Amino acid sequence: MPARVAAEQPSPANPGFPQDTCGVRNPERACTVASRPQQKRRRLIGLAAALAVAGGSVVLLAPDAAAGPTPGTYTYYGFPSGTGALHDVTWTTTPQTDPGYTANIFWSHQFGFDNGQGAYFGMQSNGGDKRTLLFSVWDATDSRPGPDSSCEPFGGEGDGRHCQAHVDWTAGHTYEFTVAPQGQGWFTATVTDTTTRTGYDVGSIKADKDRPAAGISSDGMMDWTEYFEWSSSQSNCYNQPASTVAFGVPTANGGTVSATVSGTHINDTCGSAARIDTTAQGTVQRAAVDNTARGAVENGQKCLRSPGDGNAAMSDCNSTAGDQAWVYAADQTLRLRSDNCLSAQGSATAVGDCQGDSAAEGKVTDPVKRWTYDAAAKTFRNLQSGLCLTATADGTTTAKDCAGTADQQWTLPSPGGTDDPVPSPTAARSPERPPSST
Repeated sequence: MPARVAAEQPSPANPGFPQDTCGVRNPERACTVASRPQQKRRRLIGLAAALAVAGGSVVLLAPDAAAGPTPGTYTYYGFPSGTGALHDVTWTTTPQTDPGYTANIFWSHQFGFDNGQGAYFGMQSNGGDKRTLLFSVWDATDSRPGPDSSCEPFGGEGDGRHCQAHVDWTAGHTYEFTVAPQGQGWFTATVTDTTTRTGYDVGSIKADKDRPAAGISSDGMMDWTEYFEWSSSQSNCYNQPASTVAFGVPTANGGTVSATVSGTHINDTCGSAARIDTTAQGTVQRAAVDNTARGAVENGQKCLRSPGDGNAAMSDCNSTAGDQAWVYAADQTLRLRSDNCLSAQGSATAVGDCQGDSAAEGKVTDPVKRWTYDAAAKTFRNLQSGLCLTATADGTTTAKDCAGTADQQWTLPSPGGTDDPVPSPTAARSPERPPSST
């Protein structure tokens, strides 16, 4: 097994947490020079680094240089002085800006058990695959699913178990995440959509590495946003979609004790396009704020598409298709996840490598690849030619003099969501279900 890379020194403002690491990743795969893939690897669990919890402190592992720059935001919590192990914990997550169905983003709550095992529990958008609620515990050896979920082991850099339920969560809804004990080291993870009052039993995992855990540690708790396309060299700050999530402060022991925000951190990469606002309810984490969500660029009933031959075409819209999943970026480029940009040489349109400045986190300055978008007229005007993107009757695109006609009117990916504050989480209400006997 490759040696792990040591994390940077803890932040003075947030003892025990590095200034800039891989982010707070999952245990399924450590962040190492030898094992980091050079191309994007979308995984079931989405992330590819390790966390460990020892003595109530979270240990993070630093990335190697192969990763592409993507945003990362973190909120740290503290419970009142003298708070010991917690019986149950409830967190809230409200997706306020949906990054798009083809985004690869994980919003997660990280914690540890009182026996030192690490865990996290959150929601993912999985690049066009089914969205997921995911509960993972490092060094666990036993698990059992809920009625509509599945559990399995993970391995590689460390071992453990995770349980997942496929749920197409909705922006603007508040979700309560609860972890509560079932006895003998078993903990059940449940999620409640407080808008629809729909509950999901994600599954139970047994935390008993050295001894059966009896509770949840009140130390080292945090929430984070991760763009897990960081493992691709094609990723950069300008092809990542905008997202906004509100995290409520965790409450514990049936809602009788609450944490407070003890600190926040924004990764250096893409940090100028991210921010964290502290609210009365918790924090709001925003990332890629000057980009749009990732999704369709529509003209009438058709969508802009890159068929893979260097051309730009029109086709029926497909919300899960990667070749229709565009971000209109802060540098005025239209980009796919592959970091291919729409360009115009005179009247001829094309899709090709953005060739952004790596020293500027992928920013493009070439006017051939940049477009101003007029929200009132709904037109894209090329900075080089001054011509407007135009859909043609034969299913292709061209650039023509701007006339504001229907074939030049385009809609951008819409993030949707809400900026309403997050309500305080209610008491845990995990189902009363006996632990597995196996």
